[in-house]
Amino acid sequence: YLQAPNGQRIALSTDNGGSADNYTNTMFVDGAPSITGGSAPFTGMFSPEGAVGGFCTTPPAGTVATLAAFTPGAGMNGTWQLRIADSAFGDAGNMIGWSIQFAAPPEPADPCEIVCPDNITYNLDPGACEQIINWNPPTTTGDCAVPILVPGTVSQNNSETAVDDALGCTGAGDRHVRAYDLIEEGITGDFQMTSLRMSAWNSGTVQVRVYTYTGPMGGATLNPALMTLVGQSNPTAVVGNTNADIQFNINLTAPVTIPAGTRFAVEQNSTAGLFTVAGNYSGETRPGYFWNPGCGFANPTSYASIGFGFISVLQVCQGLIVMDGSPDVVQTSGLPSGSVYPRGTTTNCFDLVSPLEVRRSMTAVLMSP
Repeated sequence: YLQAPNGQRIALSTDNGGSADNYTNTMFVDGAPSITGGSAPFTGMFSPEGAVGGFCTTPPAGTVATLAAFTPGAGMNGTWQLRIADSAFGDAGNMIGWSIQFAAPPEPADPCEIVCPDNITYNLDPGACEQIINWNPPTTTGDCAVPILVPGTVSQNNSETAVDDALGCTGAGDRHVRAYDLIEEGITGDFQMTSLRMSAWNSGTVQVRVYTYTGPMGGATLNPALMTLVGQSNPTAVVGNTNADIQFNINLTAPVTIPAGTRFAVEQNSTAGLFTVAGNYSGETRPGYFWNPGCGFANPTSYASIGFGFISVLQVCQGLIVMDGSPDVVQTSGLPSGSVYPRGTTTNCFDLVSPLEVRRSMTAVLMSP
């Protein structure tokens, strides 16, 4: 356990590793794979277990589940403690050393501002009443990033076509799962999943479920204890498309936001029908998993581990990707560059078309001798 000066504490790791030994160069950071999915000597980066519970028989108040959940401010100044409890008999060990590192808070961003062209003063020729005037467009300075939503997909299939085959048990309840890592998929912002595109080998009923996932990627199995349900679809009747490339979308009951830098898992649950969820033979970037406790698969188990690695279950997660965009600078009054300006004073005004709404203006003055 790590305990802050104000008494808050977090469970870094409890009862992990089985009979294996040691924590060697173990680093705890939020967002890394959970320590519960690792193995001794736990070398590398892990997220804390974060279990909320007692420390022996006298738990102090204020237990938190993530490092970021520690209350910032003056309560963080003081002595931090690494607390170790040994509830087993006959074991011996030593704490050789530990350290803690604090990241400095980021500097506040400069506000977004419009940088207008300089004011223009033009002396007209004798008898002239107007003049064509050109000016450079306004620019922006500061933090002008504006979140925008861009349609996008997440998929581990090398091909999203050609339905060829399906894997299933003779009993009901087949579940097909894929685990995704947003960073691995090249997505740096949040992903708002709205639907799943899939296909069926035989007709039946399918329900899509979306989970957060904190375990490792690419193994022979996934740990259901590291999957937390965050969204789902209604059970949906699908029509089998044997040997045909016919796909359909199953909409979630509400969009599910997958935070940037995290992992998630998507399950296709055949609530009725056999060999309902289909795949193809085109390969994949990460394994698909089969899950049916009634058929002997208590945990999601990779297709390859049960002899069906040639089938790639088809999953295309559809939704919106949150990206950084830029506001538009729009002229709201005055005359555009290249226009004929009359004698006198013309004021051009500009707005940032975004929630920032910073207004600026430039002035053109035409003077006759």
